[in-house]
Amino acid sequence: RYIYNYVAYLDKYSKGTKKFRIYAVKKFYCFLNQNLGSFLFEDIKLFNNNSKLPKYLISSQIGHIMNYYSNKRDNLIIFLFLNTGIRLSELTNIKIQDVNFTNKTIYTKVKGGHYRYVYINEETKLRILDYIEDRTEGSLFNLHKRQIQAIVSKPLREMGLKGSAHTLRHTFATEMYRKTQDILLVKKLLGHKSILSTQVYTHLDSNLLKEAVNKNPLANYEVGGRKYEN
Repeated sequence: RYIYNYVAYLDKYSKGTKKFRIYAVKKFYCFLNQNLGSFLFEDIKLFNNNSKLPKYLISSQIGHIMNYYSNKRDNLIIFLFLNTGIRLSELTNIKIQDVNFTNKTIYTKVKGGHYRYVYINEETKLRILDYIEDRTEGSLFNLHKRQIQAIVSKPLREMGLKGSAHTLRHTFATEMYRKTQDILLVKKLLGHKSILSTQVYTHLDSNLLKEAVNKNPLANYEVGGRKYEN
């Protein structure tokens, strides 16, 4: 976990610097133990320097899109993206029998023919049960990718935003990282193979940085007999 957090910390540096520092740390671990070094760094690869940071929604925008649709189907689609971080391709392929309401998981197919478990919270579970009513099998939504994208894009356009289902996935990941500060946990929830696919979610917006500065305990420090307060 410390290595993953260190890789995330290196995100502010250039690709060359990241590569050099990761290589140095890997060589050190290999010096201590060849097998350990190889194991710890097996899923760490540097991604393209031109990768763009996906957009995410702020609190007011999240509230708007969560309440945009009154029908159960479209509302649940938005809710699933924002509460699970599920991929568009995964959501499209969900069958009712893939949802385990006891364990609160969805067994879904990912690219490459692999499968993974998507975790759902209690509220998501209840919304799915309310939506399917008495159905026990078959496609959960029976919609094409383009149809789902259209459902997501409509409220975004009305807010003057260009976005897609991935915008909601990125919003989920951003919020989870803010709450937990655990990049390894976010990696698991998103189903990423490489930690460097996840490190794009470790960015912080200006409001969060301002909040951190305002909470600085030294802000109310007494100087020269005079106490300065916010």
